[in-house]
Amino acid sequence: MRRLPLLLCLPAALALTLRPARLTDAWGVGRVCADAFYPPGSKINGVDARYAWASTVLQRLVAMRRGALRPHALLVAVDADAGVVGCVELGLLPAPPGAPPASRLSTEASEAAALWRGVAVDNAVAWAPPEGDCPTLANVAVARSHRKRAVGRRLVDAAADALEGDATWVDWRRAAALSDDVDAVYARVTDDEAVAFWERVGFDAVPT
Repeated sequence: MRRLPLLLCLPAALALTLRPARLTDAWGVGRVCADAFYPPGSKINGVDARYAWASTVLQRLVAMRRGALRPHALLVAVDADAGVVGCVELGLLPAPPGAPPASRLSTEASEAAALWRGVAVDNAVAWAPPEGDCPTLANVAVARSHRKRAVGRRLVDAAADALEGDATWVDWRRAAALSDDVDAVYARVTDDEAVAFWERVGFDAVPT
């Protein structure tokens, strides 16, 4: 869990553009995620991990554009020479057990939303968790060539900014009757080795 406001850490030697992902970024995001989360040459259901990730990313981007996955944000860090070198996703996921929910509002059940939540689209329990839903960061990935250069921190800061200013999140907070000052954002961490990164950027552990 991370408290806002956030501070931006920008190394002078690295010029990156941080922006919402476009449909044309799907391959770049897929490549960065596959290389960050899987050993080289890995396959997912018989498909090269980079292609599998790119397909998933494209599906979510299309769903976001069509309004079938709201609120949701997928941000990328772009190097003028190397292309997409990092990414982060921000969406609604069930709050951790014992954590105060930000809202009982959830995304509507759709194929893209189910894929994001890691459940079947017809899993009724998943769309009405007892603890409610909360804004959650996931799929934070940085290309190996750009690690140790504060790119991950900048992506997290950009996602927090999106939570406060992106139109889909502003609409969600209004519908949830929440104040403009979001109290916290959670991070979905599935790799023990990533815990140190999240602690460095200011997150506290909560029950899981």
